Amino acid sequence: MKVKVSIHKGLQRLLFSYKSLIFIVVICIFATLSFYFTYQDKLEWVKVLTTSNEDINTISVQENIDNYVGIRFLSDYYFGDFSQMSNTFILIFIGIFISPVLAKFLNTGFGNFILARESYSYLLKAELLANVFYINILYIVSNFIVLLIGFGLGGLNEHYEYGVFSLNRVQQILVLVLNILLMSILISLITAISMSMNLYSNNEFILAMIPLSLYLILPLIISSTLGNIFKPISHAISPFIIGDFQNVIHRQLTVTVIDGNSLQKNILPNIAMLALSLFVAIVLIHKNIRKYKELYYE
Repeated sequence: MKVKVSIHKGLQRLLFSYKSLIFIVVICIFATLSFYFTYQDKLEWVKVLTTSNEDINTISVQENIDNYVGIRFLSDYYFGDFSQMSNTFILIFIGIFISPVLAKFLNTGFGNFILARESYSYLLKAELLANVFYINILYIVSNFIVLLIGFGLGGLNEHYEYGVFSLNRVQQILVLVLNILLMSILISLITAISMSMNLYSNNEFILAMIPLSLYLILPLIISSTLGNIFKPISHAISPFIIGDFQNVIHRQLTVTVIDGNSLQKNILPNIAMLALSLFVAIVLIHKNIRKYKELYYE
């Protein structure tokens, strides 16, 4: 019962802070910038259509213009550079505001005050769950706003042409919702791993770099060096790059929702990465409890 009370209070404290507003505003800014450039692309096609060049296939150009619907705006965002910027910001946010939480208890001595009433295992679970719920709420709320803006700009048309396929309204929404949910799982695992890394260091600067290092910088370095020499390494390490993970998931979800039998093997490394991250998170949490419960005289 004590843990539930702690989770509730911790989550409430986190949600009603300036950090929450910063997170949501920054994600919406990146998405809005992406929508702006997509809209500019649409205007370019409109200009082509209004020219008097007889060589232009007006039917094809008009079809292209008509395909700039809500999911086109959203797909351009989730597949594009601005989504990469959003994901990088999320890693930085987790690093600065969430990763050092447990280390701060040790560095400030505040943990001793709390643990006069609760055990360290209760404290870790409460803080871990509160922060996982917190980052997920922020991610889902901000992406829900992004979806509203995207569909508000382009509408939710009856069909959206995706290559040789066509998505109906339900499929369009399903692809985006599943994308957000799978990314939410990954962000939860990144949060759990990052918070538990005070097992090895209580330096807050080092802990702040953990999410960005594990899920962007190090995979990029390995992929661009060893991956160029031995391609399987590049394929294996690519899912650890948060942007690559989202791109593959979004593309594969789109094709799978259209054709349930088309799940391809290129999604398997992404599933394996999630499984490995879950395993690492469980091991780190277990070791963290074993180490620090002795420090707190449990």
